Amino acid sequence: GLPWMQQEIQDFIASQVLEGSFEKELETSKGKRYYHIKLKKMLDVTGKYGGTVVIFDNLTERRKMGRKLALMATTDSLTGLYNRGWYLTLSEKEILRSRRYHLPLSLIIADIDHFKRINDEFGHHVGDRVLKEVSALLQNQLRAADIMGRIGGEEFSITLIESDLKRAAATADRLREQIARYSIQSGSVEVRCTSSFGVTQLDGKSEDIHTILKRADDALYRAKRNGRNCIQVMT
Repeated sequence: GLPWMQQEIQDFIASQVLEGSFEKELETSKGKRYYHIKLKKMLDVTGKYGGTVVIFDNLTERRKMGRKLALMATTDSLTGLYNRGWYLTLSEKEILRSRRYHLPLSLIIADIDHFKRINDEFGHHVGDRVLKEVSALLQNQLRAADIMGRIGGEEFSITLIESDLKRAAATADRLREQIARYSIQSGSVEVRCTSSFGVTQLDGKSEDIHTILKRADDALYRAKRNGRNCIQVMT
């Protein structure tokens, strides 16, 4: 029999409905399984009930594929961070929330200094490893509520929830120090890198994520112009 859906079938038979459908989640030894189940009553020529046809449609693989596609649509495949589009979407929501409740919000842009040189000297496989490890290093220093995305080749953006400019600047400097201490081995060679940071905050006016991002990017440009491996704050 079908003990895991016995109640649904009994309820259907007892009802006046001739056709129905529902979805069912089932825990198995191999994990969760998802089914779409159609029920149809069979009637003879006199209209007398003669049984119920049950049709199963296994949705498990489609659900898995759906989750995989959703992940691909929102994350950067190399680092696992949010991609640019999804990062902007989530940050825009936080901007609206911050303005509504009069909460501070700050934004940091980080860019790995001379990243092209790393790729050229050590190869793209080392460059990719640097991107993955630096992004993980940065993310490990943030709070769960903060939002981080890879918004360009070697550029990362961080939205600090309920953080004013002073706290954001301190966070950026801590991240800068972490990256400056970081190194990886490529054969017999030690690869090190530094990063530049641009920091800004929501000004309370009707600006959106693109406006704040542009201001943080301008601050980043100043940091690079000032010799790199430093932070620049812009209000």
